[in-house]
Amino acid sequence: MAEAWLLIKIGAVFLAGLFAASVWNKNKNKVKAAIAVGALLSFFDFILENIGKITGYWESLQGSFYILHVPIEIMFITFFGGIFWSLMLPTNRHTRFSIVFMLVGILFGVFFESKLVDIGLFAYGNGWTSFHALAVYTIIIFLMHETFYWAYAKFSGGKFKWISFDFED
Repeated sequence: MAEAWLLIKIGAVFLAGLFAASVWNKNKNKVKAAIAVGALLSFFDFILENIGKITGYWESLQGSFYILHVPIEIMFITFFGGIFWSLMLPTNRHTRFSIVFMLVGILFGVFFESKLVDIGLFAYGNGWTSFHALAVYTIIIFLMHETFYWAYAKFSGGKFKWISFDFED
């Protein structure tokens, strides 16, 4: 199973690196904002992974090296996965696109986590289910989305506007 973590890490780094390299010359501020999102996701996941292990609700298994209760593989995946996810966002916010994009991210996160459970790299306990994970993913994806646009506005000198649900954009 350690091979599965290695393949997942390599895939996350490759995809994030590929997208970052393709965007860097066109829009350095977008890449910087994406790195901020990757760092935020990695930080939040580090906190949540430790809380889950301590409370017995969830844990990551078979990591190669742990920092507290978090395998280094998870930190790689969240950092580079956050970068990859953010680089797919347009720099101009569009409400309809944002909602669909966040829904896809939420569903992919829950699906990916369920596959980790299936292959024995992640485990739920004390009644925690994928439905609970869905709620957490919803909050985290929303925070990632807003962080990207906030960081992009900061790096590019623009003005940040919270997501609106007027659907006029």
